[in-house]
Amino acid sequence: MRTMKTKDGRTYFTALKKGSIEVDVKAVTEYENEKVKAFVHDIHDGYDSRFDEADVIYCEPAWRPGYVKFMEMAGKDPQKYGYNKYLKAIHDFAKQFGKPFYCIGSVAMMKILQPDDSQPIVITPHGSNDAIGVFNGTLFDCPNTDSFITELCKKYTVIGDIFCGAGYTFSHALPHNRFILSDVNPECIGFIAKEAEHGNC
Repeated sequence: MRTMKTKDGRTYFTALKKGSIEVDVKAVTEYENEKVKAFVHDIHDGYDSRFDEADVIYCEPAWRPGYVKFMEMAGKDPQKYGYNKYLKAIHDFAKQFGKPFYCIGSVAMMKILQPDDSQPIVITPHGSNDAIGVFNGTLFDCPNTDSFITELCKKYTVIGDIFCGAGYTFSHALPHNRFILSDVNPECIGFIAKEAEHGNC
């Protein structure tokens, strides 16, 4: 799988070839320890009740060009549903979750996602000026996504992420946190399992 590092050393999953690092990991469908539950889930399959125990969900969906690449890397046909249905599936998932659900994206993505509210935010790994939307909750001011995730970790105990990638969200964990993580790509779950076995989560 392709990963990149932020300036402060956090790992994130990427669809980009330029500047990425290829990491060899096993495909794993499910992993759990006392701090994290991680499993394969395709957003197109609808809501997954394993997220019921999460207090809040934070996620970073794929942008339109990345969606095709991420689905192909997971062995899925990106043309089966298409990008707009992907965003609609996120909207439906958030509504069914019924608790605070935060989602980043471009302004154009927010128009399709239709969150209850949205505001500008800087996406830390890329430094891009985009937006964060909320369903079933309220927004609060933070300069970037790193500080936003950290505030969520302070405020809540169990944090969910439906597009966990290489575990960027749970890299912000505080001692009291537990994480419910999913991704369409089993290599991402394998990466998280590997990190957990090395005591990194």
